[in-house]
Amino acid sequence: MKNPSPIPLPRVVILGAGLMGSAIARELLRLGCSVDVWNRTPAKTTPLVQEGAGTGTLQSVMTGPALVLLCLSNYETARAVLAEAEEPLRDAALVNLVTGSPTEAEEFSSWASERGARYLDGAIEAYPNDIGQSTTLVNYSGHVDVWTDHRELLLAIAGASTYVGERPGAANVLDAAMAGSFYNVSIGAFLEAQSYALSQGVTPQQLRSGLPYWLELLRRSLEEGISAVEGGVYDTDQATLVVYHDAVRSWLSTVNHADQRSTLLTANEESLRSAVAAGHGPRSIFAQHLLTSKSVFS
Repeated sequence: MKNPSPIPLPRVVILGAGLMGSAIARELLRLGCSVDVWNRTPAKTTPLVQEGAGTGTLQSVMTGPALVLLCLSNYETARAVLAEAEEPLRDAALVNLVTGSPTEAEEFSSWASERGARYLDGAIEAYPNDIGQSTTLVNYSGHVDVWTDHRELLLAIAGASTYVGERPGAANVLDAAMAGSFYNVSIGAFLEAQSYALSQGVTPQQLRSGLPYWLELLRRSLEEGISAVEGGVYDTDQATLVVYHDAVRSWLSTVNHADQRSTLLTANEESLRSAVAAGHGPRSIFAQHLLTSKSVFS
């Protein structure tokens, strides 16, 4: 559902008219914002201008008070573009929606601050079609005043957005963890599982009908895993690491015998085997954390 709430409508400058930048521009235009768009290839801004956006040279769109959203390809490109309009950066509110590393965000924040800008880093955990939805998430970190001053507008772009702290790289930490290590790897694991199942005569409908059960089981298991790591308690009266390892070895043999791809299941078996070898066999599956991380909850 689109966010229908009235919000303050500052002028917004969007640098980058790709798929995501265009989706954000269209949503802000729908809300009644004054939106100026700029792209290195001017023709890409034409559809947005036809829908009501303004455009111009980089220097002209950056002149005057505005919330500046960076929707460019990477941090290096964003820095190069802003360097061309360096003087208008003073006192500017910058929101960087570029995908990158925590270190890149930290360095970009320092670079922007040296030029007088207030900087907020954002990690978009969604697709262009999700922009404007109440369930869409963007994690933000950096200058708290930018979040506070423009919170309602940023929530109109993505209604489930959160501010995760003043450290500029914090949003990218969550992005690498949840979008990278968890979400993308989970899709890869499912595709391997689906390929094996389909090769053995399982129908797409059978896979589809089983999804609610497995997704709910996964949700409960993840919550248990967070609690186990948070408390440092890995005892179990359900299934030990040894039990999991024996099962995974059997499943891996089955998939390999069918000559199907098993890259992620193989990695899972290796992780379980290492945990058992390290003496964690009687513990829960979450004791694998002791091998993969030196950090603890504070």
